[in-house]
Amino acid sequence: MQRTDPIRRSALASGALTAVSLAVVTGLSAVVGVVIAREFGRGPETDGFFAAYSVFLVLVLVGTSMRVAVLPPLARARLAGTFERELGSYAAAITVVALPALVLTLLAGDWLAGQLTGGLPAVAQETAAETLRYVVPAAIAQVYAALAASGLAAHDSYGTAAAGYAAGSAAGIALILLLVGEHGIAAVAWGMLLNGSLA
Repeated sequence: MQRTDPIRRSALASGALTAVSLAVVTGLSAVVGVVIAREFGRGPETDGFFAAYSVFLVLVLVGTSMRVAVLPPLARARLAGTFERELGSYAAAITVVALPALVLTLLAGDWLAGQLTGGLPAVAQETAAETLRYVVPAAIAQVYAALAASGLAAHDSYGTAAAGYAAGSAAGIALILLLVGEHGIAAVAWGMLLNGSLA
């Protein structure tokens, strides 16, 4: 009974930290949506932004799914004494996908933006190309953050990841609010990159 009480308290504290972190991240995401709607409304520029944002969403969903999928193998590897090797293999696998995605974005961003925006006006394609330069690295950073969070969770440590996600979201929205008036919708992409970097 005495051994399970600290474990139970630890699980409750971890759950509370994760819940607070998710609430902060979700709330700040909603603020970004309100800022975009209020500042820019709907038009070719926002269409281009959201075309690029769809790439971000796909990559972040991969990271979220991976976070859940890799936790059990990482926990087993920790017990077996092979944690570093297991974590390194997952990081290498991410790099195999992330590196070509970054190269494609940097070298063929305009072409990719054209594919995403289809027959939309030129301003939509230009906005998508500019946005991709920031949201693809931001998404890749989020995927690595998800792997790091799983690694910490395998060691029963949840507070660091929760704090990282919350701090990243808060810093990202602060940057967006600070710069959106002067730099337009590009500031949203910059805030997303800051968020991913801190997470």
